[in-house]
Amino acid sequence: MSKNSRVVICIGDIHGYMTKLQNLWSNLERVIPTSDFENARIIFMGDYCDRGPDIRKVLGFLIELLSK
Repeated sequence: MSKNSRVVICIGDIHGYMTKLQNLWSNLERVIPTSDFENARIIFMGDYCDRGPDIRKVLGFLIELLSK
């Protein structure tokens, strides 16, 4: 990847499912080179908590990302 480019990751429709979000996050960390992943622009598109069983955990995960 060139020095001026940046990985962009768009994630949508989590729906309160923390396990699915964790699995997705782990897969992204595995397939994207570490330096690219650490500098990636990650965009969550919405529908974080409109149903699933882990709404608080999903919101906690997203809030924690802000401090990284």
